[in-house]
Amino acid sequence: MKINWQTWTTLILFCWVFCDPLASHAQTLVIYGTVTDSIGQPIPDVAIYTNTKRQSTVSSESGYFNLIVQRNLSKEVSFSHIQYFAESIDLSNSSGDSLLINMILRQRTKILNQVSIYGSAENTETQAGAISINPKGIESVPSPFQDISRILVTLPGVSA
Repeated sequence: MKINWQTWTTLILFCWVFCDPLASHAQTLVIYGTVTDSIGQPIPDVAIYTNTKRQSTVSSESGYFNLIVQRNLSKEVSFSHIQYFAESIDLSNSSGDSLLINMILRQRTKILNQVSIYGSAENTETQAGAISINPKGIESVPSPFQDISRILVTLPGVSA
């Protein structure tokens, strides 16, 4: 059986149009899930990225993430947040088009002995702010909070 050039052209065009999208789709993996802490609370703003760092995303306020990776380039996916220990998952054994990961990160804790904050200004009229607080004066401030630390974080420029 002899096949003419029109038949070959049609066959190649058919394969290129219909088979190539299927092949490239089979090379992608959709990774989705949530990132929580050890007590089940969602962790927002966790950086989720592949070992090549070509594909990355950040978890939402509810800890949800969705990441599409190239199978042939990505061997692992990592989870990183400044307040938690980083974790990685190996992707080499994953099968299928999607992978559900519910990652639990362990919190990083470090106790500081002392924190000193210094400020300076080049303009002599403006000075770096320093405030001293009299504990007896704090007791007279009306507040729904019972302890001093909860009152202090309500002041401007003070964070927990």
